[in-house]
Amino acid sequence: MMDDSYILNILIVGFHHKRGVQLEYCYPPLFPGQGHDASELPEEWQNLPYLALPDGAHNYEQDHVYFVLPSLTDRERSVFCVACYRQIDSDKLVSKSEDVTRSSVQKSVVVVSRAPLFGAIRQRLSHVAESYFELRDFSRVEIMEETFMDFKRAVTKNSVSTQVFSVKELLLRYRQKLLVLFKLILLERRVLVHMNPASQLGNTLLTLASLYPSLIECGLSRCGAVFKSRYNFRNLSDSDFVSIERDTDALPSTAASPTTPTPPPPPSTPASKESQPHGRLQDALGGAATGLISSVRAGIARVSSAGIPGAAAATAEHPAAEPQQQQQPRSPSPPPPRSPFDIDDCGFPLALFAESAIFLPYVSLQQIGLLEDANVRACLLGANNVLFRQPQTRRRIDALLGADAADFAIYDRGLARLLRLTGPDEAFIQRLLDKATSAGAATADNADGELTLEDEDLFAGSEWEGSDDWLRAQFRAYLTALLLTADSSSGAAGAEPAASNSSLDESGGGGGGGGSGSSSEEGDFNASYVRALRATFHYRAWLAGPRHGLAGASRRHPCHGQSALGVRLNQFLTGTDQGRKVSSAVQSTGRALEDTGKVVGGAIYNAGSAMSGFLSGLSSKAASRLSGSQSQQQLQQQQQQQPPQHQEIPRESSINSG
Repeated sequence: MMDDSYILNILIVGFHHKRGVQLEYCYPPLFPGQGHDASELPEEWQNLPYLALPDGAHNYEQDHVYFVLPSLTDRERSVFCVACYRQIDSDKLVSKSEDVTRSSVQKSVVVVSRAPLFGAIRQRLSHVAESYFELRDFSRVEIMEETFMDFKRAVTKNSVSTQVFSVKELLLRYRQKLLVLFKLILLERRVLVHMNPASQLGNTLLTLASLYPSLIECGLSRCGAVFKSRYNFRNLSDSDFVSIERDTDALPSTAASPTTPTPPPPPSTPASKESQPHGRLQDALGGAATGLISSVRAGIARVSSAGIPGAAAATAEHPAAEPQQQQQPRSPSPPPPRSPFDIDDCGFPLALFAESAIFLPYVSLQQIGLLEDANVRACLLGANNVLFRQPQTRRRIDALLGADAADFAIYDRGLARLLRLTGPDEAFIQRLLDKATSAGAATADNADGELTLEDEDLFAGSEWEGSDDWLRAQFRAYLTALLLTADSSSGAAGAEPAASNSSLDESGGGGGGGGSGSSSEEGDFNASYVRALRATFHYRAWLAGPRHGLAGASRRHPCHGQSALGVRLNQFLTGTDQGRKVSSAVQSTGRALEDTGKVVGGAIYNAGSAMSGFLSGLSSKAASRLSGSQSQQQLQQQQQQQPPQHQEIPRESSINSG
């Protein structure tokens, strides 16, 4: 019967004065018939001792580290390890073995699990390590078997939680650079995080991963597997690779991967080659000559169609050449990639770390070769050895992140331009900073320029503004709008839309699908960045999966239409001493003007009322005079139109007299 527990092993790693770090205990044993005290490790786990006691561990009395190993039963999957290490003065030991020759003894207790239960395991394991060291007798390893059984009963998949990783602390540490990091990881590049101690390193990486919806819970099962070029021909076509040349942000329309296998040309019969004298030349020169000859023939054909003498004869020399070009079978385009994870109706988690894109919270110096491994498609690695910061190592990565925002470098200027924050981006991250610094305060009034996110369902589970849950909800809304904008803008640009996208439009999914509105929404995220995002593996897998849960989601940037000028002004007024003085002076002046306005305003109002009455009197008098003159003119006109009566009287008298 297969054990369905998420806890696989518990181990002890120690430092030997001659052999260095080594495995001292493992339960259950890794090999059949092996004792608990055997030091042999399988090939896939040879780096485990160096990961459990990381570089510089002797500088700390106690600490913990997170790391990932390949699964021993399924090479496509990974297992997750938490190690709590401590050191104690050798003079304090009750039972001291002959191997103890130094002034201090250092050991690490490791738990291996199937799921990334980092937070739940670390909280329990720290107490176990403390109890083990309090015994002051490291030969009493029987407590490890009891601990293993307790872990199996208590720790389940429901124990996966991101509550132990503080997004607020990460935001306040990296500020605007956090959004740059968030967008950088979405481009599937090579990113190295370097800092000490190992606990801060692991917390930084896992907190960063927790910003992507459901990634820690459901999207890391393949984060440590590297396949030998499998991703090249199983999931990607020639046009799926994006190359950004240095010192430019221009993106080529198609970029072929050097490792992408080219389908062999169709076999040619000897008869066909004999009938075409130029065939042997093409075979000798290769594909470049074929393209050159084809372009020359096309030019001759255009000249011939224009009626130039001699061109038709030149075209007729190789009559069978063009039909052969057309008959060459084209390699079938591969099917769209599918996410290897169980995704929800919104398409989350994204397949950020799958198909040779790796996420390792800690790597030892023995794993530095991963940076130059051609099979590694993308990586997010954590290290604390200073050799990872050497110039020859930096040339193999795209970005390096240190302990704060000042220690963050992007080595490709073209990539840096892609990641330049737009005005709405700056407004978005500034709003998060404002809420994080005032977390727990009353909700601010919905004033002009307030952060408005239209889909309220995205914030289910958040408790208050500025909390870790609330901040994760904002990044989820940002990511959702970014993906939908990339989808709608690709359709507007002439790309073939996915079938599921039409269902979104028919069901009333928000956002414009084309025209100038679509380009405006794309520009809110940086149009060059959106084009680069469309070429990534995880985006294409998201596009091919179900997304009906986003039918009512907004395609607009959360801070659409907001200017970066207002954000910078707000940063100056609230983030600097000089700005705060200016703000205080403006507020004092405003209050003085308000008080003065109340006094002056009354006099102005009374004067205005008097003037209004005076003007009203003048208007009424002028109107009466105007009406009087108009009535006199009308009377005169009527009198002029009537005939005079004294001219008709003599006529009547004369008739009567006659």
